[in-house]
Amino acid sequence: MKSFGRLLLSASFFVTSSVTAGEIRSSLYIVKTGDTLSNIADRVRGGHTYGKGENLEKILILNPHLKLGRAIGPGEQILIPVNDLRNVAAEETPKPAPVASPAPVAVAVAVQVPQPQQTPVATEEDDVNHHFAVKAGYQFTTLEANDNVTHTKAELNSDHDITAAATWSQKWSDGFKSLFSFSARNIEFQPSTNSAKKISNASKSLLGVGFGGRFDLDEKAGIFFSVSYGQELFLHGISTTNVSIDSANVSNVGLGFDFQLYRKGSTALGFAISGSYLGGASTDYYSIDNGSSYKALLFIRRDKGGKFLSFEVGAQQRTQNTSVSDLNETNVFGNFIYGFDLFNREKP
Repeated sequence: MKSFGRLLLSASFFVTSSVTAGEIRSSLYIVKTGDTLSNIADRVRGGHTYGKGENLEKILILNPHLKLGRAIGPGEQILIPVNDLRNVAAEETPKPAPVASPAPVAVAVAVQVPQPQQTPVATEEDDVNHHFAVKAGYQFTTLEANDNVTHTKAELNSDHDITAAATWSQKWSDGFKSLFSFSARNIEFQPSTNSAKKISNASKSLLGVGFGGRFDLDEKAGIFFSVSYGQELFLHGISTTNVSIDSANVSNVGLGFDFQLYRKGSTALGFAISGSYLGGASTDYYSIDNGSSYKALLFIRRDKGGKFLSFEVGAQQRTQNTSVSDLNETNVFGNFIYGFDLFNREKP
């Protein structure tokens, strides 16, 4: 009679601690640190890990949201096959006791037997979208300066002015992205038309780094900001026979607005305007006052399949005086930009 009672108790335990999926008896298991689908299947009593109809295949059938090779994390809940009522939960706390001893451990797990939770898949966060772009450009530059004492004027025109930049952006949401940039510029000025004057350091290479962000106002418009630190051009010795072209590091804080005038499919035509505040600095020969810079451009862009192409033309004006001269720099430019997505993850 006692044996018959124990049999009824065992049958009652089986009903409360396992869930049937097709022909497979199962029990809820909470994933621990270091667990993988393969080693869980290997620790299930009865049967083998690999092969048709074996433990690993049963786990995948019981958990259709899982995929072989997908990482599982601690706390995730999955169903495992129950072959002889001694599942992996009993394996992790072995006791030198009779065969019936795993039952209390299994009961502790089975208390949480609601329907299998697939929330780990639903709550899996999407990665931040990363994008990389390179820009190459050519511009025509005029550098004008007026000596503060003698009021002598100098005007220099570029022989060539080549620009390049690399940008890494991160899209954190549908409405905001941040970016880091590195820029380089090589410029050489034409010889002076005044035979009495000579230009020193007619060729210059300038570097800069920056950080910025963009907020979408709607599907067509957005505002952007930038903070950068880089080299800018200056002149001194204007009243002498030897005009020197210098470069100095200047901070730059900018704010801008862009708008798509027309869009069809993945191609858009629009414009952008921006203004910048330039910080002061000092050199061995003069001090540099705060200044300003303004830019306007037209663009045509195509963004499709994670790849980005853009062509833009525009003009920029920079005004920044020094203790020896008033200076204006004007640029008329054209840029070509190519970009692509980084770290794309294949969706299951």
